Amino acid sequence: MADVDTVVARLTRGAGERFTTSTANVVVTLAGESRPRSVLLRTMSSTGGGPVLTLEQATPAIGPWSAARAAVPFVSYFVGNLDAAGKRLAAQGFRRVALSERFAFWQGLGGVLVRVATTRPTQAPGPESRAGLGPIRSFTLIACDIDAVKRQLGAALGVHWKAPMPVPLPWQYGDGSGTVLVHQVHATTERSPHISVESLDPDPAQRCTPDSTPVHFVYFTQNVADAERRLAAAGMAHIGRVPGMTTYFRVADGGPFFEVGSTSFEV
Repeated sequence: MADVDTVVARLTRGAGERFTTSTANVVVTLAGESRPRSVLLRTMSSTGGGPVLTLEQATPAIGPWSAARAAVPFVSYFVGNLDAAGKRLAAQGFRRVALSERFAFWQGLGGVLVRVATTRPTQAPGPESRAGLGPIRSFTLIACDIDAVKRQLGAALGVHWKAPMPVPLPWQYGDGSGTVLVHQVHATTERSPHISVESLDPDPAQRCTPDSTPVHFVYFTQNVADAERRLAAAGMAHIGRVPGMTTYFRVADGGPFFEVGSTSFEV
């Protein structure tokens, strides 16, 4: 991610997130290269409990952190043995794209990134914001081949899927336009992290390709309208809403997308 400071500032102000920061020199070997490279990796991790939101900035920006891949999200799992985890991912068709002593990135169907790591990010206790949205509740992928992505993730990560559910939502956009999108939601039974694979993204510009799967994360709150006001005041770009049910933002240019839904809407 290119401008991690802006993203952190806006998530802190608007979503009530708190972050710890660490910096380390990491030796990484990229796919197709035999010589390792040294990277200065700056990592910011949320402290609010639940699934950890981690933002990373690498210098130089190579591999999974390259400028051309700004704000490409990944889901992380912490494992006891990188080799064993890698063999399991490889057996399900994942391709290793970066390897270091303590973590590895693997790419699956549609470009979905999974990181396995042997160390967890530092989570020193941080002050909680009364206006905060709480922990991230879902990691949502917009996949072209939903069934194939579900099969691969299920076999590789050991997650299980609920029956798919069609969710028609009348989206309203900032330019005054509106449309009803029928989101086909395929959600895992596991809650931490909770993964869903869907057919449509609320942002018309977020479209999947065979090699790219858009991602957004999801918060839930009892008062969507109040959350929307705070997020907009924090400088985030508002994309659209379903009044009373959900609202959709981009944190910053090159930064992540996320949705805030009503707690009554959580699947």
